[in-house]
Amino acid sequence: MSRPVTVQYVVPFSISFLTAGLVITGLSLYDLIEEADLFGLGGWWFYLLIIGIIMALVGFFYLYSYLNRVKKFKKLIAEKSKKEFVTNLDELEYTAWRLPKSYEDKVAEKKKEFGVK
Repeated sequence: MSRPVTVQYVVPFSISFLTAGLVITGLSLYDLIEEADLFGLGGWWFYLLIIGIIMALVGFFYLYSYLNRVKKFKKLIAEKSKKEFVTNLDELEYTAWRLPKSYEDKVAEKKKEFGVK
């Protein structure tokens, strides 16, 4: 089964959200502080500020959760003992399922190495 685009390309999506959120927040804060109305926002700067902050937070937490999953995956896949690998197999497969397809391939390779079905 194919992964959703947001899972397969999590890093570009999260960085894009984070960057766009920071840019929107910066522009709306500049408009607020300078009161220059350079961008023609009028009274909409407040709403753009809220949207920018939300986008930046979503991008940050999406990237943070991805990096945590990768860290957890690397810890679980580095297991040298077959017994420990089999014990943690459910957690490893679930973690790989929540990551891009290449991680699931690494699990299959490791299972083949240990002779586990």
